[in-house]
Formats: sequence, C-alpha cells, structure tokens
Amino acid sequence: MTKGGVQIITYLVGLRARSSRLEMF
Repeated sequence: MTKGGVQIITYLVGLRARSSRLEMF
C-alpha cells in the first residue's frame, strides 16, 4: 500500500472514532 492509502485509512478511522464519541456524549 502507498503512504497516501495509509493516510486515507487512518483518516477514515479517525472520523469513525469522532462520530462514535459524539454519539456517546
């Protein structure tokens, strides 16, 4: 995988983490 692909995956994971945290609060 390319560095760009890894950045995109980490970015998507971060968005999911943020959304889940917002839902909890």
